[in-house]
Amino acid sequence: MISNINFERAVISTILYDSRSFHEIQDIIKPADFIDPVTKDIFTLVETKLALGETLNDSMAMHEFPEHSEHIARDISGLPPLDTKTLISLSKQIVDLSKRRQIIAVLTVAMDDTKDGRVFDLSSLNEIDRASNSLITNEEHIAIYEDNIQNAKVCASTGIDDLDEIFTTAPGDLLVIAARPSMGKTSMVTSLIWKFLEQGEGSLFLSLEMAADKIMGRMIASRAAEPISNLNRNSVMNFDAVQKVKNELRNTDLFELSDLSMDESDVEHFVKQRVRKNPNIKHIFLDHLTFVKNNGKYQNEHLRIGAITKAFKRLAKELGIRFWILSQLSRSIESRPNKRPQLSDLRESGSIEEDADAVLTLYDEAYYTSKESGEKKPPITDVEIGVVKNRDGPTGTAHAKFNGPLVRFEPKGTPIFTAEYQMDEPPVDQPTYASPPVHDEVSINHETGEVFGSSLPGLDDMNIEMPAI
Repeated sequence: MISNINFERAVISTILYDSRSFHEIQDIIKPADFIDPVTKDIFTLVETKLALGETLNDSMAMHEFPEHSEHIARDISGLPPLDTKTLISLSKQIVDLSKRRQIIAVLTVAMDDTKDGRVFDLSSLNEIDRASNSLITNEEHIAIYEDNIQNAKVCASTGIDDLDEIFTTAPGDLLVIAARPSMGKTSMVTSLIWKFLEQGEGSLFLSLEMAADKIMGRMIASRAAEPISNLNRNSVMNFDAVQKVKNELRNTDLFELSDLSMDESDVEHFVKQRVRKNPNIKHIFLDHLTFVKNNGKYQNEHLRIGAITKAFKRLAKELGIRFWILSQLSRSIESRPNKRPQLSDLRESGSIEEDADAVLTLYDEAYYTSKESGEKKPPITDVEIGVVKNRDGPTGTAHAKFNGPLVRFEPKGTPIFTAEYQMDEPPVDQPTYASPPVHDEVSINHETGEVFGSSLPGLDDMNIEMPAI
């Protein structure tokens, strides 16, 4: 869908802050130009109130629309007001996007009529101004750029100070986390998800490799500081903490999880459906790239990976989200003395390197030293997070700790976890964690977004109720 909900929210926030600014755009934009039902309803109400000589602010809007009050407070009222030039420019862009949607709708009807043997009157296109007539001037582009810089929302922290100093993200970014096996890619994702959740940003985790119940176990372990081995053996040390995390997951709309098998088209339709239904989702995580189902459209793997990364980059820009992809690094790393990952180690690196806004790599020296010595790897190790590509910032290396028992990444200075990983006598009356079979195939209706042939496995057995998907 061609839209930019962030533009709509910024415009509405400004006219709620100062209703006089409405007069600057009342001849430019109409309620029908808004695609978000909340912003459309508020704009209509502002228009009505001002026509009656009344005013409207965000508190009054929340009172008028109690069903949207949380959405208004979270996503609209806290935004900084736009200056007049930027307000006009964004309003024109919203109108431009609206016209494009109308053109697409008319052409879709024309195509359907043609297929059915009916003659479609293309003169109806004359009712819609061509999108090219709304070309934004350089002056307007500069005004938008300056406003974005001055009023930029602080990027959500990753929870690792070293990484935050050199790595930032923005809506529309395609981000890659790459590593060899056993370096903690999935744990990096669950750590990020929890950190983003703390900051009010939701995530949708598409686990194409690991079953959903196993992901849920990792989410619980890392948050409750309960070793994953204890959870898997049903010998939980801190039952209250585990139950608290379960309740947190039951009641939040900031985390959704799916282990459906999908090709890139399925992913695109599924993500659009979820983001439209839950605008709190700001991050998409896909684990991992090579598990995106092959639909047979492409002659070789290079073309297939290229098509996937380009599709996901377009999707990130269209929805204004951050799209994170996990990727495997080439086995050639294992044959060289210095095994620190490089950008060229990405499988099918050309297309990934071209499309990604940033690439993070994970390197655990202890993994290789223990492998060479034959000794057991320590439960907690120092890891390097390499920022090997960063379109809008520097490259460099961040340092963190990987806590294996708790399956999470932590800042370098976090106190070491010293509790025993197994209890002599497990507590009684604890829930049992089961792992039922995972459905490998799924059918998605691309028109309705309905999913057939699978459900989230294992969540009922773990007493977890995820938001409906």
